[in-house]
Amino acid sequence: MRTALKFALAASAAVTTTLMMTGATADAAGRDSDHDGIPNSWEHANRLNEHRKDAKSDIDHDGLTNLQEYLSRTNPRRADTDHDGIRDGAEDADHDGLTNKQEFILRDNPRDADSNNNGVTDGNEDADADGLTNKQDFAARTNPRDADSDNDGVSDANEDADSDGLTNKQEFRVGASPLDADSDNDGVSDAAEDSDSDGVSDGAEFELGEDPENADSDGDGIPDGSEINGVIASFDSGTGVLTVSGVTDQTVTITGTTAFEWEGDGCATAPTAADLVPGQAIHEIQLADGAVAPDPEADQVTLMCTA
Repeated sequence: MRTALKFALAASAAVTTTLMMTGATADAAGRDSDHDGIPNSWEHANRLNEHRKDAKSDIDHDGLTNLQEYLSRTNPRRADTDHDGIRDGAEDADHDGLTNKQEFILRDNPRDADSNNNGVTDGNEDADADGLTNKQDFAARTNPRDADSDNDGVSDANEDADSDGLTNKQEFRVGASPLDADSDNDGVSDAAEDSDSDGVSDGAEFELGEDPENADSDGDGIPDGSEINGVIASFDSGTGVLTVSGVTDQTVTITGTTAFEWEGDGCATAPTAADLVPGQAIHEIQLADGAVAPDPEADQVTLMCTA
C-alpha cells in the first residue's frame, strides 16, 4: 500500500509570486503588516488579524488556507463561497481537471488552466514524469511531484495498487480504477475483463502489445481473439506439460515430435520448445492423432509472433 502523501503548506507560498502578478495585482502593492503574504486590506475586509501571521489557518475548514483563499479569490469565512454545494478546496475554478487545493499542492495557479502556458492543461501535465498525468496521480492517491511515491523502485505508473494484474497506467487506459480490482463490481477482475469483446482479456492484450480497446489491433480484418487462442501460463520442460490460459484453457504434452511454427511476420528464427515461456501467445494447438486426456500430446503448436 502507498504511504500517505505529505504535502507541506509551503507549496502555497511557492505559488504566491505568480498569482499576485495575475489575480491579486492591486492588493499585491498594498501594505502587509504581518508579512504573511496577505495584504492588510484583504485581511481587514475578511475580519482577519492584520498584525498576526494567519496565512496558514483554515478558519472555514474548506481545505484552503487563508493565503490560498486570497490567491483563489474565495471567502476565507465561507466554506462554499459560490453556494454551489462544493467546498472551495474541492472546486475546479479553471476547469483543468484539478481542484483548487490540488493546484496549490502542485504550485500551479488555480485560476489558470495552463499555468506554464505550454499548451497542456495542468491536469494533463505530468509534473514528475512518471507516466501518469497529475490528475491520474491524484486519482491513484500517489504524489504528483514524486515519480515513485512509496520509494519501492517502481514508478507510480507501473505499480499495481489493487493487485489485479494491471498497472495503474493500464487501468486508466481502459477506464478502470487503479484502487479497485473489480472496478465495475461484476465479479471479474479488471485484468480479466474484455473491454473490446474480442475474446482476449485486457491483461493478455497488454502483455502481448495488443490494444485492449480495439478488437482488431493490427487492422487485418481478423479479430484478436481469432488470432490469439491463449497465453502460456507454464511449461515444464522435464515432463513436457504445457499449460495455456486465457481465451482457451488447456493442458497438453509437448513431445520430441511436436512441431512449432510462428503465426505472423517478423520472427526470423524458427520457434522451438525454448520459446514456450509464460506470457507467449498461442495461435493454435493441433493435437496428435489418437491423443487422449489428460494432457494429450500436441502434434503442432503455432505461436504468435509479436516482434
